[in-house]
Amino acid sequence: MAVLTYRPQIFDAPDLKRAREIIMTPEPDISTDERWERETPYMTAIAQAHLMPGPGDTVVDYGCGIGRLSKTLIERSGCNVLGVDISASMRAMAIDYVGSPNFQALSPEAIAEAVAGGLRVDGAMAIWVIQHVLDPRIVVDLLATSLKPEATLFVVNTLTRCVPTVEKFWARDSYDVRALLKGRLKETSIGTLDPKWAGRPAAEYAFWALYRTT
Repeated sequence: MAVLTYRPQIFDAPDLKRAREIIMTPEPDISTDERWERETPYMTAIAQAHLMPGPGDTVVDYGCGIGRLSKTLIERSGCNVLGVDISASMRAMAIDYVGSPNFQALSPEAIAEAVAGGLRVDGAMAIWVIQHVLDPRIVVDLLATSLKPEATLFVVNTLTRCVPTVEKFWARDSYDVRALLKGRLKETSIGTLDPKWAGRPAAEYAFWALYRTT
């Protein structure tokens, strides 16, 4: 099997417009702007209903991008959000986009260091993220470790992996994200997305699920 080179630079963006296009890629039946306007409140509502954060609670938004879901979750619940993203440009834009003292933007290395130092949070979400990371085992373990007892992780992910590489642009590998999650946490709910709000491709090729520490 050919060795592929991970290409995280694909997530770097020079401005807000390009960042939105990276985060919400256009699909055959829906544009970036339409996906953004339809999916953001829909996805936030699902995440909020399952995580149930309140004022004073802290939620990790792993793969936050410019903070589209962090922003709406804070506005709706008053919780604190630790936004994590591999892209320094996305993290920088997220501070202004979210515009809340309840939000912090961290690199994956920074959140890993904080968790190793004892940080435990009230909930976490990883939406359209684990399919793209270099090693999903590391991310799943980090998110599981970050949770307080009985805390929950909300995940939206494609059924197969879609990894940015130098050689193939986007590539699949053998990791089964749902199996990794079920091996580390208890799966309590699973479902599909409504194509009315998320678009038909997302509804057909993705799942949402809720996981709880045991």
